Amino acid sequence: MAESPRHAIGLRVISHSQSAAAQPASADARRIQVVLNPTARSGAAAAVRAEIARALEARGVSWTRVDTSGPGHAVEIARRAALEGAPVVVAVGGDGTVHEVANGLLRARAEREHDTALGIIPCGTGNDFAHMVAGITTREAAYDALVHGRTRQVDAGVVEWDGGAEYFVNAMGTGMDVEVVRQLRKTSRLPGALIYLGAVLRTLRVFRPVPLRMEGDGTVVDRPAYVTAICNGSRIAGGLRICPDSVPDDGALDACFVQELPWHQIPATLLGVLRGTHGRMPWVRMLRAPSFTLAVPAGTHLFFQLDGELRDAGSAHVLRVSTVPGALRVVSAIPVEG
Repeated sequence: MAESPRHAIGLRVISHSQSAAAQPASADARRIQVVLNPTARSGAAAAVRAEIARALEARGVSWTRVDTSGPGHAVEIARRAALEGAPVVVAVGGDGTVHEVANGLLRARAEREHDTALGIIPCGTGNDFAHMVAGITTREAAYDALVHGRTRQVDAGVVEWDGGAEYFVNAMGTGMDVEVVRQLRKTSRLPGALIYLGAVLRTLRVFRPVPLRMEGDGTVVDRPAYVTAICNGSRIAGGLRICPDSVPDDGALDACFVQELPWHQIPATLLGVLRGTHGRMPWVRMLRAPSFTLAVPAGTHLFFQLDGELRDAGSAHVLRVSTVPGALRVVSAIPVEG
């Protein structure tokens, strides 16, 4: 598929601004809005406040900063900034912070068309979306991208259930990955890969597959599942290539369904996911479609995750998952081809 259009950002301005930990989004359309999650990576993101100030001001960027006060705060900050004309809203944190800022931008788009882009300064555990879509692997690369980068138009996903709806930008899933997220919250600060590996090993001791029916583009898979992931991107959990052929700008979602399997097949499956070769295994189904439904039997409690954020469907037992093509502009460090 042809490369999605990218456009120059042009954020270099003459005036500088001071950070404002509790300041509302600025109506000055020249300023980028920085949204910092001080709890990301066990508080590590909070330590980069001074670095961000030095880096952006050294590059002549006009900016203002708001620190989030709790779950959901970044959604409203980003929504308001987009409606007020900010050129970029920058998520400082991990995939959870990116998830909230993207939801704010997408909700604003549902109210009114806008040109605000999502920027990312990675300070989280996995940083999957930053690596995969924005080509940003370091904070220095992130700062440079805010001045010299391009914006890339990518898809988003949306999950709807009776009583709720929410966007995701990288992946959603149910099954074992929900328990992995729970285990991650019990883990001390370690390098990203070790955190996820430890969470997976603890999950294998306690998780039992759940009956699940997945349907997409006329194909139905109906059996107990270890993992069901529906992806806009190709990697999750700090680099696991759960849907290795997925790309974020093709107007489709990729799904991976790993059915219940004997214990002796689990190590090979995990190794396959690390390598992106698990799709060839007979107990794995890979599907691609613009939309999917996921259903559990009535009476089964349905938990799921969106970009690593845990959600509870309450009394609902069906999730409707679909793509929103070209819904999000992302500041990218990836060079324009050609």
